[in-house]
Amino acid sequence: MLKTKKLASGSKGSSDNKASIVALDIGGTKIVIALFRQGKLQSLSKIATPIQFKRQQFINHLLELVKRWREQDTKAIGISFAGQVNKAGLIVQAPNLPQLDGVTLAKIIKNQLGLPAIIANDGDCYLQAELSQGKARGQQHVLAFVLGTGVGGAFTHSGQARPGQVCEPGHLLYRPGGRACYCGHKGCVEQYLGGKALARQAGMPDAKAVFLAAKQGNKKALRLVQEAGEALGWLLNTAVKLVGPELVILGGSMAAAWPALKPFAWPIYQAAKPLLGKLP
Repeated sequence: MLKTKKLASGSKGSSDNKASIVALDIGGTKIVIALFRQGKLQSLSKIATPIQFKRQQFINHLLELVKRWREQDTKAIGISFAGQVNKAGLIVQAPNLPQLDGVTLAKIIKNQLGLPAIIANDGDCYLQAELSQGKARGQQHVLAFVLGTGVGGAFTHSGQARPGQVCEPGHLLYRPGGRACYCGHKGCVEQYLGGKALARQAGMPDAKAVFLAAKQGNKKALRLVQEAGEALGWLLNTAVKLVGPELVILGGSMAAAWPALKPFAWPIYQAAKPLLGKLP
């Protein structure tokens, strides 16, 4: 079955004397920082990503954030990052934060703050969370998409996530010769489905404004929302044919717009049914 999931809200868990963990989710639009204790969320905050910062300025900004959030008993830092991260923790490519290409961010934080730190692609982190605590528990073959500033993803076979594997669904060629993408190609699906591209095409501050304008009857916004829904339907149709998952999960800020996207995405997704017999 197809599930949508929003970013966790700031509900508080109970405090105890167990060590805490600081978690960072670094995206192209916002940074979410949270404190967990014994697996329970204690507090959470969202700030705009300072995309204008140069490399060292950005790193210093993150270090200051962690310093403010860490507690005396904090035992580790976990980082979810919107970009390619290899098994050694190197940021191979950060499409929306190119100043961090080639940076071993977790290693820098560990050396500067004296705390164990680990970094992984945001799609891998999202899928791992769903496998351990969410909708994917007990499932063997799961495909997850993170729909936000861009389009990320991750997959699992036999119940095991595959961190460090390159999974870039946002750069599947959707419309050859179409909209220019920062990766150097034209027509990547992210340029029709990603929140940043959607806002840019509409001339609006963010994707949320585009969906609101569409709801109010703005013709340009309606057309862009339809295009985004069709792109999502194509992505889902293509992915289930290739991977054959038991479950497909949508996460990220754009997943909250599923009610607006579904009328355009669902018929295209359903077109895969005659070939597969049934859909996840």
